[in-house]
Amino acid sequence: MAISSQVYLEIPPLQGETLTTFIELTVTSSVAIEMPTEISSFPTLDGVTVSDNAVNSNKVYQLEGIISDTLNSALSSGGKQKLAKDNFKLLQDVRDTHKRFTLYFDNNQDPVSDCMLTKLTLTKGSAMGSSYEVSLGITEILVSRESLSSREQFISDENKDQLEGSTKTNLVSTESVPTETVIARVGTVIVNQLSSLARDAALRAIEENEGE
Repeated sequence: MAISSQVYLEIPPLQGETLTTFIELTVTSSVAIEMPTEISSFPTLDGVTVSDNAVNSNKVYQLEGIISDTLNSALSSGGKQKLAKDNFKLLQDVRDTHKRFTLYFDNNQDPVSDCMLTKLTLTKGSAMGSSYEVSLGITEILVSRESLSSREQFISDENKDQLEGSTKTNLVSTESVPTETVIARVGTVIVNQLSSLARDAALRAIEENEGE
């Protein structure tokens, strides 16, 4: 049973371009969504939260359908119809250049942004005329949009203290001076001061003897 609702890809304009590109399937026979989760292969301790050992992988959308010279809707700029061969070239270009796009596959579902075409199969039958059977493997890219404040909550208090202490040290001095060096410098200053006092005392003694 074919799905007559709109299923299409929306490709935003690249730098230097002005128009958004649409690639529409004339008929969509099936849409499959794969949502895998990877589980750690290492043994899990009894009582440990299982979610700490599981990672959700990229969602994969598998579309089966047909592209033809028939226009389902006026998606292209100005309502200009794209022929099957035009969509054929566009799909190859999206695949070859790794363009990101937004997938619209169900009127009752939100569009899926940040997608990439990871598998493209085109089949041409003897009785299909200018049409093509297409199989699209589309992978949703995992995009992190966490702010700095959101990531900081995962830093332990101990690491924060170390980070703040390191920052304060860097603000005071950009050079680390060994303790032995500091003591040696202080000792040199004291010796110089004592030598100056001794020299002054000797000069006063000589002056007193000459006066007698």
